[in-house]
Amino acid sequence: MTSRVENVLFDIGGVLLHIEYLRAVRKVLPKCDAAKCLNFDRIFTLVGRDPVIAEYETGRIDTAGFFERFRELTGYRGTIGEFSDAWQSILSENGPMLNFAREISDRFETFLATNTSELLSIQWLREHFPAIDFLRDAAASYELGVMKPDPEFYRKAAARFGVRPETCLFIDDRPENVAGAAEFGFTAVRYRNATSCIREVRERLSV
Repeated sequence: MTSRVENVLFDIGGVLLHIEYLRAVRKVLPKCDAAKCLNFDRIFTLVGRDPVIAEYETGRIDTAGFFERFRELTGYRGTIGEFSDAWQSILSENGPMLNFAREISDRFETFLATNTSELLSIQWLREHFPAIDFLRDAAASYELGVMKPDPEFYRKAAARFGVRPETCLFIDDRPENVAGAAEFGFTAVRYRNATSCIREVRERLSV
């Protein structure tokens, strides 16, 4: 027997917020070693990432450790403050998705379930993107100690929110995260663009 969806879990980067790594690249590039610029692809990307990203986003290293690894890879000569500013600049609002998410929050419990880090902490996100204030709670990889698509991430998120998987609809832009969520028992939708995602979610929720 299939339970009715009562809860909607959103990823943030790539769903509610746009990710634009080029913004950060433009800021750090003038202070990097030109001979090491190819290493940018190991940091400013979602695919083929340096292992330090997973370490950082699961809280196994702090921002200082992440910064040191970035300096090793790129020869960066800027300060940790300048690097932090660049890293945080990658996000911007996805207006249609934020408006839609706020709309359905009147009828469904809405949560954030995301791989993120200390520099893009939940507190920082709430302060710099107040449009996400409708979200009831958040589960972040750096706090849980595990990342999507590990099944343990979904288990810990569901436990934190006090929800059963069969009552949840999960939205993410990464196919591996969507597959992991579906295997765990969530109804899962992959974000490709706002128009198609909103249409599919409306159909799944019958709204």
